[in-house]
Amino acid sequence: MFGLTVEEWGVINGFANWLAAIGTISAVIVSLYLSTKGGKRNANLSVNLMLMAEQGSDHHPEHIVYKLVNTGDRSFHPDSIGWVFGKKKDRSSFIQLFDRQLSNDLPTLQASGVANKWLFSVDDQRWFTKMAESLGADWKRNIKTLRALATTTTGEEFLCIPGDTILTKIKEQCLAIQQAAITRPSSEPR
Repeated sequence: MFGLTVEEWGVINGFANWLAAIGTISAVIVSLYLSTKGGKRNANLSVNLMLMAEQGSDHHPEHIVYKLVNTGDRSFHPDSIGWVFGKKKDRSSFIQLFDRQLSNDLPTLQASGVANKWLFSVDDQRWFTKMAESLGADWKRNIKTLRALATTTTGEEFLCIPGDTILTKIKEQCLAIQQAAITRPSSEPR
């Protein structure tokens, strides 16, 4: 048939079997990759200072607002928010308490495309002083590595640089603490 001998057809059939085997192995590899890949857990975290404006009120309290948006394909459970600064060996972190009446619960299920917010008041400005004290004497180095943090029940961390207004207010408090230490008489207890 087609001017080929039986031996030549046998060689052609041998190649066909090899090609079929390669195709089968490739299909298995691709299916295993796709089944183990799953969706990714991605999120965008932002932390900014906002004023709570109430109609008819002259006072607009300041709040720091954490906003976490699930931009990935998989759900996750955020379980805490906080702050972290320093390099790997010198890393310091702490959990941030928040206003439970104005905020989403923690832990919570966060599906793809869902945004959650957590707020806490900084209206009395003491929070900025406490943060400046936490950064310590080496505050200029530490503030460069300061990040807002949201963690999940499975250990993932979402980090972001706090908003400029927050960083400016922390720097102002750091400078005030530094200036007070310089002008304090040496006989006063520290």
